[in-house]
Amino acid sequence: MNENETQEQEKNTLDQPEKIEGKKGKTKVELLVERYAKAYPREKVFHVTSDMQVFLSRDKNLAELHQKSLEKDEKIQTIKVK
Repeated sequence: MNENETQEQEKNTLDQPEKIEGKKGKTKVELLVERYAKAYPREKVFHVTSDMQVFLSRDKNLAELHQKSLEKDEKIQTIKVK
């Protein structure tokens, strides 16, 4: 399997929550943050809104503003990576 096929498979998995539970017990948010962590290796904290928008640690205020603009009354999720 080449890199493009692997990336496409990951994308499809993120779009289908029922497949996520079988992938090492990771949630959809955790899988999404893992992909961002690869793109931003120096970042240690990511903020994820209920519509799955990811914000970097320094942009927490933007994440909060974005979450307030959504119809869902949920809190943002803060995920720390190693």
